[in-house]
Amino acid sequence: MRSSIFKNKIAMVLTVFMLFVVGGAVLAACSKKTVNPNVVLITMDKQDEHWNRVNSGASTAKAAAPDDVTVDYDWLAPAQAKDEVAQVGLINSAATNGAKVIILAALNAEGSKSAVEDAMAKGVQFIYVDSPSDAKGAIATFATDNRVAGEKAAQKIKDIIDELNGDDDPSNDMTLSGSTDVYSLRPDSSPSTLARQDGFKAKMESLFPGLTVDITGQKLDTPEKAQDFAKTQITNNAKILFGTNEGTTVAIGQAIHDENAKSDGKYVLGAGFDVSDPITTSINNGDILFTMQQDPNNMGKLSMELAIKLLKDKDYKPENTEVDTGSDYYLGTETAQSSQTQTITFGLFSESDVLPIQNNKIA
Repeated sequence: MRSSIFKNKIAMVLTVFMLFVVGGAVLAACSKKTVNPNVVLITMDKQDEHWNRVNSGASTAKAAAPDDVTVDYDWLAPAQAKDEVAQVGLINSAATNGAKVIILAALNAEGSKSAVEDAMAKGVQFIYVDSPSDAKGAIATFATDNRVAGEKAAQKIKDIIDELNGDDDPSNDMTLSGSTDVYSLRPDSSPSTLARQDGFKAKMESLFPGLTVDITGQKLDTPEKAQDFAKTQITNNAKILFGTNEGTTVAIGQAIHDENAKSDGKYVLGAGFDVSDPITTSINNGDILFTMQQDPNNMGKLSMELAIKLLKDKDYKPENTEVDTGSDYYLGTETAQSSQTQTITFGLFSESDVLPIQNNKIA
């Protein structure tokens, strides 16, 4: 009898203890507040080094935020690269979840307009980075002047060709005319790549009378598509391939490398945009002449610094609303140009640097 009473008391104590534990856990869960980000960076993807460096710049600025401003930051991008529909969904989600400031690199200027306007109507403030939306009312835009950068790329190619045509080896001579000599490759419908292409095309055609730059290489949004297109044009005796972003530039470098390896006398020059390890390797190997280097770290840093000011004072107005973050030629590392294993460094170099063209016939 005593044993039964003792067992019942133990059972009651255990039951009370379990209720206490479970109840405490429930209370703790209820008291734990989910923090939604008040600043959201939305880029085109997370694969390209360019966007990682934008995020790095933004993160650096966030870490330096003053103590009187709370910055809850998140970086979002479509899971599949260049997915315009998914990016619109991320804009809607960020606005619904309480973002105060969205830093946006629009995949499609027109396609993102409605979502941005809806978010603005909810009180969300926008900062455009690299690639603006068509929606009016953003606080500021931090981006490369992409048309000017495209024009600079065309001028650099002209300077290189003039140098080749002026040397003592007639086999290096190159003339450009017609519609099958020069191709521009684009991955998406973003205003940034379109501006680069427009600037490049207009300048090339003014520098080379009779030339028409082919722009049929559109929607090359995967490495396979871009590389296949580049290889097809090389087979068709293209002379210049120009990439308007990191992905198409990497593809051009690989395509030219593969064709050079065949030793069939192909004579193709490549150029493009952005800097990453594969692009640096292509330049150092002589498969790409140069790339236009932007300043994505500064884009991210300046955007986040403005976002912090807006969190502190939503009525803050920057003095400059259209900021050109600059571009310049990137010609590879200063070390020997043929090593695959060399340490890769980043930085802008003067135009007097030797052009690494040795894997083409130019060397």
